[in-house]
Amino acid sequence: MRPAVGDNASVARTLFVPCEKYDERWDEIAGVFSKEAILQGSFDRYADSTKAKKGTAEVDKAFLGEIEGWRDALARNIALRNPGLSQRELNYAVQTTIDRIIFLRICEDRGIEAYGRLRGLCNGGGTYGRLRQLFFEADARYNSGLFHFEDERGRASYADRLTPGLTIDDRVLKDILKHLYYPESPYEFSVLPADILGQVYEQFLGKVIRLTAGHRAVVEDKPEVKKAGGVYYTPTYIVDYIVKHAVGRLLGGKTPKQAAALRFLDPACGSGSFLIGAYQYLLDWHRDWYVADAKGSAKKHAKALYQGRGGEWRLTTAEKKRILQSSVYGVDIRDSAVSPSCKPMVSGRELHRYRLEWSGRYVEYGLADQMYGARSPDFFEQPKLMIRDITGTHRLETTVDEAGFYCDHTILCAHRAVDIDSSRLASRAAIDASALYSLCVLQGLVASRLVSAYYYFVLSGEGVRTGGGLHTYPTTVRRLPVFDVSQATESKSGLLSRVGEMAAQLLVWKSDLRRATTPQHAAHLARACDTADRTIDHFVYQLYDLSDGEIELVEAST
Repeated sequence: MRPAVGDNASVARTLFVPCEKYDERWDEIAGVFSKEAILQGSFDRYADSTKAKKGTAEVDKAFLGEIEGWRDALARNIALRNPGLSQRELNYAVQTTIDRIIFLRICEDRGIEAYGRLRGLCNGGGTYGRLRQLFFEADARYNSGLFHFEDERGRASYADRLTPGLTIDDRVLKDILKHLYYPESPYEFSVLPADILGQVYEQFLGKVIRLTAGHRAVVEDKPEVKKAGGVYYTPTYIVDYIVKHAVGRLLGGKTPKQAAALRFLDPACGSGSFLIGAYQYLLDWHRDWYVADAKGSAKKHAKALYQGRGGEWRLTTAEKKRILQSSVYGVDIRDSAVSPSCKPMVSGRELHRYRLEWSGRYVEYGLADQMYGARSPDFFEQPKLMIRDITGTHRLETTVDEAGFYCDHTILCAHRAVDIDSSRLASRAAIDASALYSLCVLQGLVASRLVSAYYYFVLSGEGVRTGGGLHTYPTTVRRLPVFDVSQATESKSGLLSRVGEMAAQLLVWKSDLRRATTPQHAAHLARACDTADRTIDHFVYQLYDLSDGEIELVEAST
């Protein structure tokens, strides 16, 4: 169990044998702790038998409970003090702050950082400002992705410009920091194994912070974790077995130069247990190869190998870094660990009428060449219509996006003035007018045959057709005809409402169609979508009082 200040030696004790009782209980002791018993698994069985005893707990579960408490406290406080944060940004801020603190605390116990620096922050005010300074110093010292606050030439990742500007109360941080040291902390970080930390983080990352409507932080299981019934960590002995028979077999008979051409990828790395195992195997293999090839001479592989205290052979830091960067790769998507949150991105080829087919790509927000001049985040994250730049047909291809996708210059974003901060540049009349239309109403109008025909014949001319489709421009999209509901009769207002209702239904059916699991269900949904699409066209013809001849012209051109 977790030790507490004032505990005596009997707390959580599972076995007590005084030395004067050794002789009469020797068979019991040897049956568990002798070398032969351990090799036969007796000690493992004994350890397992104590887990259920009152007062006992495994270190990974105890530490997990600790950092989960930190996450709850940080999430609530950061959400309260930083009301402008999005849910993705909040998850990133909390996760990264905890990661950085634990990293520096481990460095202290391992003699890499001066012991007690974090605890010293508990004295005085402005705790986060002083903690942030330690993070900046770590950026200069370690040059790692965990501490990265300035863009650097030749560096693939982009700087964290979110967390330096956070406001975090002293009380929350001081409570975390003081629980990292004795007597509040029972953990000796210098000997806490990497696999224990991996188990903790695997469980920790199974939850995500959600923001309520009132911007209050709530921690809950991720949907995929709920469905699976929990997070499962791969035991170390399984990792070792797989690594030995996968990595080891590929390295057989090779030299380090040949091994450098190998790439080891974990496509769902989670906390990195397989990657850590693979990396350690590679380090041991390289060391043993160099030692055997050098035949006792430290000069032959001086750049890769040196002798430490006691004559022990070790790899140089430069060689360890080379192996890590050239051979070990991991990929995973975790909402809580995605940098600010990296934004989910779509391009024109993924946009169709009434649907988006996101391919899972992210973009580092701020790249001007991809973001076409990188607009403010609210431009992308607010509800909007997305319109394809170059369509594949003679119809405007558009859909409502309420998920906050970012996009490149192959998509045009159209907003209601009432929805975005930049509406302050619009007139009061324009803002009030935009509030009269739902996005679904606008979706139905823009996606109709009539508006596509109008765009082709009136706004752009025949030259707008490119490769059999339409080429849209912001200036012409702004001139798309929108029925004036403020002057509409009751019957026309009713038609406009039905356009919005049918468009909303189409958005649902198109989404369902992508997930249909049987041909019969897919065919049924496809027919329903086609009928709804034609019905919207019929309503729009009535809105604008088109004659039969005009309808025929529209139908022929689209």
